[in-house]
Amino acid sequence: MARFTASQLEARRASRQADPYEYEGSDGRVYAFKAPKQLHLKKLKDLRGGDIHENLLSLLGQEQFDAFLELPEADLEMIEILLQDYNAHHGVAEPGE
Repeated sequence: MARFTASQLEARRASRQADPYEYEGSDGRVYAFKAPKQLHLKKLKDLRGGDIHENLLSLLGQEQFDAFLELPEADLEMIEILLQDYNAHHGVAEPGE
């Protein structure tokens, strides 16, 4: 019987790490967004049309999310542009495409 283990999965993941998507804010901090493939299936499902705050929290993690919300440029237009670029970076189609 063939068995694939969690440790083998982690080793395989480590060898397949994609180029991260990062945003450098006006505060000089670099915000690293999780790749779509790194998100739990429950979170990934919620990203389509979900709450923008929950989506950003899933992509950034709590510490980065809290700092990100303090950025003066963090308005809806910026978020839309940033997420479009994020999707293009990871080859994720926009809804309706």
